[in-house]
Amino acid sequence: MSRRIPLLLLLGLSVLSCGFADRTPVEPVFPDLVVVTEEVPAAVRGHSYTASVSAEGGDEAYTWEVTAGALPPGVTFTVGHLGADDAILTGVPEAEGSFAFSLSVMSGDGQTASRSFVLEVLPVEPLSIETPVVPPALAGFSYEVRLRAYGGDGETYVWELVAGELPAGLELSAGGRIRGTPVAPDTTSFVAQVTSNGQTVEEAYRLAVVARQPESFQITIFPVVDVPPGVQPHLDEAVAEWQAIIQNDLPPVTIPTSFYQAEHCGGFGELLNGTSTDDIMIVVNITPIDGPGGVLGRAGACGVRGGTNLPFGGVMILDSDDLEPLVGNETLTHIISHEIAHVLGFGTLWRAQELIQGAGTADPLFTGDEAVTEYQAMGGDGLVPVENQGGEGTRDAHWRQTIFGNERMTGFSAPPGVFQPLSRVSVASFADLGYVVDMGVADEFSVAAALAPGGGGHRHHWGDLGWDEILLEPIRVLERDGRTRTIDPW
Repeated sequence: MSRRIPLLLLLGLSVLSCGFADRTPVEPVFPDLVVVTEEVPAAVRGHSYTASVSAEGGDEAYTWEVTAGALPPGVTFTVGHLGADDAILTGVPEAEGSFAFSLSVMSGDGQTASRSFVLEVLPVEPLSIETPVVPPALAGFSYEVRLRAYGGDGETYVWELVAGELPAGLELSAGGRIRGTPVAPDTTSFVAQVTSNGQTVEEAYRLAVVARQPESFQITIFPVVDVPPGVQPHLDEAVAEWQAIIQNDLPPVTIPTSFYQAEHCGGFGELLNGTSTDDIMIVVNITPIDGPGGVLGRAGACGVRGGTNLPFGGVMILDSDDLEPLVGNETLTHIISHEIAHVLGFGTLWRAQELIQGAGTADPLFTGDEAVTEYQAMGGDGLVPVENQGGEGTRDAHWRQTIFGNERMTGFSAPPGVFQPLSRVSVASFADLGYVVDMGVADEFSVAAALAPGGGGHRHHWGDLGWDEILLEPIRVLERDGRTRTIDPW
């Protein structure tokens, strides 16, 4: 006699059967284990060294070991927690050379992986001083300039003054900082010595303290190389010209100690950190650029005041191959004057102050009211024509030479001996930037020949002495509250 099994009991058995099936263990699947670090950085004998080697994959529970070769003497192998139990190489290498070794890693799920490495231990670098010159100081204002060294043990440098003296109010710390508040205008010479890892080197310096001139505009020149004696009078004359053109005093600025990086200001930015200036400090570098002819110089602002966008720092780079043949010729003064104008903002701050339209087109134009008024007084029509030819450091940053001919602020220099006047248009453009200017300093100049009906204008001096370029690098802005930002002049 058959027995019937209740339907609910059958359903219950079915549910129990499904429940047992869900509890079947599933083995986890981990990704392949690999050593992802491809190489380790070089070390220097006698210098502290730390490097990590990383793996990924597996269950991330790693065990490391050196399976072949040997580490440099003084370097040990440990496991730390820089990442997921990375292998760490640390220590002070005691010998130079190439050391080959292999590292293997095992993860908790049983996978293994390995990679071979070569650790180069380089010789100790000779101790050297990296600060070739120190910037001028401003009497009565803060000064904190750092001297830098390289080599030795790479970490500890002890400085001292071994000859000469610093201006009153300044001192040299053991950490290499010249700091204090200079009390009066002065120029002194001194020798600084640095010691590291048993090595000692010295460097001679000259430090000038300049007086603030609150009733006039002041340009302080900071040469980072020796200015040839024949070039110095041309530089002095060009500086005096711009100090006569610009009439207003600007607020002094103390540059923060970390304001510039090494690459700023034509590669001399760090030299300016920590000094004070009134009204502007111009770094002057004389060095080969491209041989005789071609680029005569590059210049531009590299630090400006927030609110006014008027510069307190800039750099002028002159091609040494072009200077010597021009010594004693007025053309050299014109070239240096032209470059100073770029540092003061001509062409370099037009975009920041929205004084140019159509940049990059066939017809860029300067829009400043003062310069436009002077241009139209000469018979010009509309806005002031800006250069539309040449490289990116020349076009959009000078007056158009086919209109202005030999005027000083075109991008192409006239032949040696040809007078290059500074027109009222150029002087007025500085009023548009925010300066107070003396229009009486401008030279006599006319664009009538180029603007006359049927006039052919002027040619570009492609084959004459050469041309200049504005410095194409970001400009640092120091706001009144101490904050900093960067603007792109181009």
